[in-house]
Amino acid sequence: MRTIYCMTLFGPPIYIGCNDYNERMIRYKSLDLIHERMSEPLYSYLRTYRKHSGLTQVQVAYLLEHQSADKISRYERGVRKPDLIDAFALQVIFDVPANEMFRGLYHEIEITTQNRAYLLTKKVELNLPTPIVDRKIRFLRSIYQRALD
Repeated sequence: MRTIYCMTLFGPPIYIGCNDYNERMIRYKSLDLIHERMSEPLYSYLRTYRKHSGLTQVQVAYLLEHQSADKISRYERGVRKPDLIDAFALQVIFDVPANEMFRGLYHEIEITTQNRAYLLTKKVELNLPTPIVDRKIRFLRSIYQRALD
């Protein structure tokens, strides 16, 4: 039976069959330092862009074909995540990429995805080595290596 060690890049580590406590802590702490270096962006900069443009929440809601400004307010406060259509529409309205307008949300998704890529890499590495498996591993590593650069 093969021992599997899995951890997330940020947040609590996940241990699966790892017996060496010191090894776990060394790896966890080294990756935890990466998280400390990264500043936490605001969830949404929509309010900043809207205020800069002079538009009201009601006017932005009209452009997005919403009946009221409630969704806009929720987007600005980070209470609600914009759907893809609204994110693209806001990108068109303010001429700012959605990942910049919702920087905090993007950051959250980025970390989650990089963690999952790391865990999937560990699962794929258990397969017999083939060119396809090697290609998958290289690709998955490139996803979570971006956080380490």
